[in-house]
Amino acid sequence: MALVPLNNDDLKEYAVLHNDIVDKYSFKDLTEREENILIVLLSKLQKQEAFSKISLKEIKNMIDKSMTYKTLSEEILKLGNKRLFLIAEKEIKDNKGNVISKKNDLWRPVIFSTVIIHDDEKNVSVRFNPDIEYLFWQMKEEFEKVNPHHYLKIKSQNWKAFYRLCKRWENYPSRVEITVENLKRILMYGEEMEYKTLKRRLNAVKN
Repeated sequence: MALVPLNNDDLKEYAVLHNDIVDKYSFKDLTEREENILIVLLSKLQKQEAFSKISLKEIKNMIDKSMTYKTLSEEILKLGNKRLFLIAEKEIKDNKGNVISKKNDLWRPVIFSTVIIHDDEKNVSVRFNPDIEYLFWQMKEEFEKVNPHHYLKIKSQNWKAFYRLCKRWENYPSRVEITVENLKRILMYGEEMEYKTLKRRLNAVKN
């Protein structure tokens, strides 16, 4: 599904009214390494700067020191062509009242609009997709709540998703309830997984 480009005024209104879409993003189409690279690049996202720039060495040190610069550059380029998996929580309109997405519409936006590999400097610059820039800011805020070194050491993408969920809810004043179906979706498990299997895996984490 192609996203409708929004101008700056539209985007501000859109972000304010519909920022709950962040609760339904998924990294299920990313490899574990691609997800880790994305987390590191998100940490470099800065206001008033179109591009986020970081040294390839810094990424290697945080993710996998054994990677060559060539391999890492190729991984970043592949990541830039990947698409997020988003579900619209409600009907979404721009500030002129035009419907650009209905409830439960599937969004598949690319992550980066541009990737620049500075080969001589061993740096990389990326521009996050401006159509959903507000979403990346929410992701950045969410990941600032976690310990990045701890998070990057978690090997299972399913449990990384569970860890993010727990950090998001840890300061809620009351008990948080979630349906089994939504929990399966967040943890990127298939609908066919039996409840007893899900419960056993959750108990293993708790213990």
